[in-house]
Amino acid sequence: MSPGGCACCGYAAPWTRADSGPFVVDVRPRELKFAARQWHSRGRLCHTNARTEARGSAGGALTSAMVPFGVILDLDGTLADTLADLTAGLNHALSGVGLPPLPASRVRGYVGDGLANLIQRAVGPATDVSIDALIVRFREHYRAHCLDATRLYPGVDDMLTALAGAGCPLAVLSNKPDDFTRTMCAGLLGQWPIAAVAGASERLSKKPDPASALALCAAMDRRPAETVMVGDSPSDVETARRGGMLALGVTWGFRDRDSLAAAAPDGLVDDPAAAARWIVQRM
Repeated sequence: MSPGGCACCGYAAPWTRADSGPFVVDVRPRELKFAARQWHSRGRLCHTNARTEARGSAGGALTSAMVPFGVILDLDGTLADTLADLTAGLNHALSGVGLPPLPASRVRGYVGDGLANLIQRAVGPATDVSIDALIVRFREHYRAHCLDATRLYPGVDDMLTALAGAGCPLAVLSNKPDDFTRTMCAGLLGQWPIAAVAGASERLSKKPDPASALALCAAMDRRPAETVMVGDSPSDVETARRGGMLALGVTWGFRDRDSLAAAAPDGLVDDPAAAARWIVQRM
């Protein structure tokens, strides 16, 4: 990699900052220690550069075409409809400080950028409210109720089965706190072979910083150019772009089609079956 970043795109990996320590992420079923930094070690991040290097001698075929894509999936609004439980947890927190409850239709637009941002957006301009205290109150409620009404979206089960059957390693990346992310994945995704799960924590940066996504690539034994990031928000698309992955936007979640289209993903689909087809057809 050139001193300024990737030889072909100029991207500077976030773990090269002078103030950051070794990149370590706890993933299941194994630990990954700074393996993700290797993806940029030879300037091989970008789709074009990586796939060009992968060309074999047999008729010019792409060797990477024989490797099933790794698939990183967003949780809230992509795999699962979590809105009812998030709204209940948020309104429980707000009630403790005398603020009125919010309808799910409003909370929908607040979800996706982490718990602190969710609380801050719900509170609005109220300056005499402790965000930290509301986070504690939310966590107490949500820990016990995060799977009360949350369910996989219709068709997601068949999508996961199709991708696993095609040999695609699967991972989950969320801006939801890591403990909640793991609890919910254990409760919702136990029948599929999920290679790794990562949520937000003090050690892990949130999307659209691609560091955690790159770590999941390594956990799946896939280069970024051999990975698809699937999500319902522009943040998911930006994460993929910054990490050198393909971006597939899905419209059944919390964001509308227009906002996703404006983010310019590589693909945009309206149902889980179409998402599985889009990924498999590009391998």
